[in-house]
Amino acid sequence: ELLPYQYWKLYRTSPDVRACVDSINRRVSTWDWYCKPNIDPSDPRYLELLEVSKKVQEWLTIPNEDNETWQELTQKFVLDILLYDSGVIEKVKDGEGNIKELVAYLGCDFFPIIDEHGSLMEYVQITENVTVPGGKMGKQVVINESFAKDDILYFKLFPNTRSSVGFPLLESVINECMTVLLGSQ
Repeated sequence: ELLPYQYWKLYRTSPDVRACVDSINRRVSTWDWYCKPNIDPSDPRYLELLEVSKKVQEWLTIPNEDNETWQELTQKFVLDILLYDSGVIEKVKDGEGNIKELVAYLGCDFFPIIDEHGSLMEYVQITENVTVPGGKMGKQVVINESFAKDDILYFKLFPNTRSSVGFPLLESVINECMTVLLGSQ
């Protein structure tokens, strides 16, 4: 398995990989997203839920204080899913517990913490900071923050029972390329 910075380098420096990833990302993030009630229109609650759906859809046009559009937020999120098989969006809440904004984070920095039975407990954000003590390059692992399981939207394309993190799509692309190269020898 590659390290996150190696996935990023592969994405940035391989035109074929970048074209594949970017075309999938563009297609997904530019879909027309709609919010609508999922109950029968004859249900008495339908009109009320239709109004709520309209408000949610309007709020999602710019879902955070950085004035990012839903498309920009989705592009970040989908790119991380495609590169690292982990996309993360924080549900930032106000003092009353209502969702105030949605913020995308680098998916490979977040790890689900599970108990001995495989149940999700929380998420931790762990980053690798490159330090330069005395002029020498070194890496230091820093646990930035813990997040309650209800505060994070964490998505994986290829979940498995062996690990709490997924299997990056780029691993499959690398395997296919290696198969073609080895098959032509």
